[in-house]
Order: sequence, then C-alpha cells, then structure tokens
Amino acid sequence: MSKAIQFATPIGHLEIVEFEDNIINISFLSQPTSHAINESSILLNAKTQLLEYFAGTRQLFDIPIYLQGTDFQINVWKYISNVKYGTTATYSDLATSMGMANKVRAVANANAQNVLAIVVPCHRIVGSSGSLTGYAWELWRKRWLLNHERKYSGTGYQTNIFGDDEQGHFF
Repeated sequence: MSKAIQFATPIGHLEIVEFEDNIINISFLSQPTSHAINESSILLNAKTQLLEYFAGTRQLFDIPIYLQGTDFQINVWKYISNVKYGTTATYSDLATSMGMANKVRAVANANAQNVLAIVVPCHRIVGSSGSLTGYAWELWRKRWLLNHERKYSGTGYQTNIFGDDEQGHFF
C-alpha cells in the first residue's frame, strides 16, 4: 500500500508518494486533493528535505528513491541526477556524456518522463541555446527553480556541468 503526503511550497503544492519504504513520485499538483494522507517517517523526512531546498539550505537530497521506468530511462535519470545544483546542461550535453550523441531526442523524451520533481533535477536540463524547453510541471516553475538555485549556489549565472555557459544565460 502506498502512502502520500501533500504540502505547500512557494511554487505550488507538492505530493510525495512512498511505496515499500522508497519515494516513487514527487509531483506538483494543480490543486491539493482531499484524499486521506498516510504519513510515514520517510515521507516526513522527504518533506523536510524539500522544504530545506526551498529555503535555500539544502542542495543534495538523502532520501530513498525507487526509479520506475525502462533501463534507458533510468540511465538518463541517473545522469540527470549528476547535474549539480545551480548548473544546467543541455539535452545534447546529456546525450553526449552518456555516449549517445545521436540519441538527443530519446534522452529528451526520457527526461520528460521523470516523476521525481526536484530530486531528479530534470529542471536543470535546457535547450541547446540555453533556452527553457519542456517541463512537465510548467515552464514558469522550471524558471523559478533555476533562479532559486542560481541565487543560493553563488554562481551568479547559469553554468553548464560540462564547462561554462559562455553566454551566461539568465533565466
């Protein structure tokens, strides 16, 4: 049986879902639901860490997660998880770092299937020109998250994990 918790953040309500002692979903909700919430120590810890992230005091997460997807998707999400706080990478950079430079579109599609918002930081993946492209929870949230991380990382501008972003994109 899964358990869930919902709470408000500066950019909307989040729901965290746990199944068998692992976090399996973190999603923004268009509206909080009224269904029964089943809290656990794992959910409360995940909530605390996400609230610390929003407060600017946490950059890394230490919660048990379970990635559900194809082997390819899971591999993409693991690479995304290596994109450091306050930085960005392009879909092309991501595909190239995985040794799959010719599979940019497949990498982008896998990125779009991520269901662990913020913890698997798909918001840090941007278009080839540094532009904001697709985000399952709306582009304005992606922009907010990138600006938030830039503010607390001390970088002053967005950088790329594979080298400096020469254009110094501000989002």
